[in-house]
Amino acid sequence: VVICAPQEADTYREVAERLSETHGGRTLLLTMSGRIAPWDLVPDIHAVCRIGETLPICYDRVDLTFGAVAASRAASVVSALALPELDTVVEIGAGAPAPLVDAVAGKFDRLIVDSGKMPAQAIAKVIRNAKCPVADRAMIRTYAWRELCARFFDGAVPALSELRRVEVARSSLAVTSSTAAPAASRA
Repeated sequence: VVICAPQEADTYREVAERLSETHGGRTLLLTMSGRIAPWDLVPDIHAVCRIGETLPICYDRVDLTFGAVAASRAASVVSALALPELDTVVEIGAGAPAPLVDAVAGKFDRLIVDSGKMPAQAIAKVIRNAKCPVADRAMIRTYAWRELCARFFDGAVPALSELRRVEVARSSLAVTSSTAAPAASRA
């Protein structure tokens, strides 16, 4: 399940399409629109079966556009459409409408946020209300950097017990003589 702003929906559709090339399943894409009646729910269904070398891979995507009032019923709609044999993972995309997030986030098997694209206050609110494990895409993207930092301590395992604080900071770019503009020549 992906909850996103309408302008982000095409990006998530492309990701789901790429994933469907190798994995079967169902994707529910939830957005909201002020252009439909508040109590309306507009579905768009896309289904594909790829006949491959061994087993067919079948996938369907259900795009659901909620009106403002209908958004409060999003969790029951997701429950009715989710595949019971699979965990239901909910991802909150950038700019996801708050009524949909409030109705759905944290009520299923797993929740994914992206602290690189969501305000910290919004993530804190979602996590406070979540009754499921929460993952962060930004943490996944920074895995290589975190692993590199951890390797600095590989040879110093005995010294780790003496660490009391680690601080990571970013300094501003200093202008050095090699990057400064050349001084005007005096004639």
